[in-house]
Amino acid sequence: MGLIFSHLEFSINITATLLLENQLRSSKIFIEKQIIRTVKLQRCVIDLIVKIATFSWTAMKYEF
Repeated sequence: MGLIFSHLEFSINITATLLLENQLRSSKIFIEKQIIRTVKLQRCVIDLIVKIATFSWTAMKYEF
């Protein structure tokens, strides 16, 4: 009887470990995608700031 419970406990531990690994892998992929989106957004914002600054500088140049 002890051997059956021991085997059952081992199976539960393996299953829990596999589920946890899967969850961690999914979380890692999600975080990586969020980082990529954040970097792309930062690049867009920087590009927009540069365009606004260039437009402002050009407008000031022709204003005087």
